[in-house]
Amino acid sequence: DATQAGTIHCVNRCVRRSWLCGLDKYFCNSFEHRSAWLGARIMKSLILTFVGLLLAGTSMANDPTWTHRRAGDGNFSDVAHTVLVADQALYVAGGLYRSTGDLQVARGFLARHDQQSGAQLWAVEILPASLNTLGLHCSVVRQIPNSLDIAVGCGSAIDGYGVFVFGADGAPRWSVLVGTSDAEQDVFGGLAVDAQGRLFLAGTHRTGAIDSVRVHALSPGGQALWNADYPGPENAATAVAIAADELGGAVVAGTITTKDRYIELLVARFSAVGVVAWHRGFGGPDAGSI
Repeated sequence: DATQAGTIHCVNRCVRRSWLCGLDKYFCNSFEHRSAWLGARIMKSLILTFVGLLLAGTSMANDPTWTHRRAGDGNFSDVAHTVLVADQALYVAGGLYRSTGDLQVARGFLARHDQQSGAQLWAVEILPASLNTLGLHCSVVRQIPNSLDIAVGCGSAIDGYGVFVFGADGAPRWSVLVGTSDAEQDVFGGLAVDAQGRLFLAGTHRTGAIDSVRVHALSPGGQALWNADYPGPENAATAVAIAADELGGAVVAGTITTKDRYIELLVARFSAVGVVAWHRGFGGPDAGSI
């Protein structure tokens, strides 16, 4: 009836499909690699929770020998990412995060503790001026053989990474920074040290639409030995870990994205002179994406 007021129901619904893990069959994108990331983050949290108990020793009643709490200064929250036991000392590294907003990384830190008592012997903050916009978080600690020096691998959110070497007294020895250009992105992948004290720094170099695995080989004193890039078959390779081998080279683990946008596991070996000796990809549509 045109003369009667009617009731109209208006519905506006917007649905956004979002995948945490698994395979998006509509767009053929795989997010299964996030399963490994989530598992690794959970495992790291568990390890850091119990590392003091496991490394310091426990009594028969399962009481820790000691505990130490490193508190923030009110403006930053301290988060540990890794730990190393060497020479009767415990080295803890991590990041100092802003306690407001979205927990923006501000700077990295390295602290040395006495293994028997847990007392903090010294602590240093790591914030190079060239990476001042986003700061660093430190996620790998290694001892350099035949010395008491400690190497720390640190990375920022998007604009570079580096290795920082300190003496047993906390004094800085040397550092090497990678990728501080605004036009490119360099993301930290890992740090390894071989038996001769050579250091291998890995990351992902992003320029334009190309992602490449990048490896820097350094002498025990920080001098560059060689640099090498590996973009993978589709110019989409990333580095997430690195290990030194017995032949003077290094093996990198990471991911490659195929032309069909499947994400596969990548393993590549770099020789002692920086040449890619071989590379292997695992996973994909036939074996299940990783």
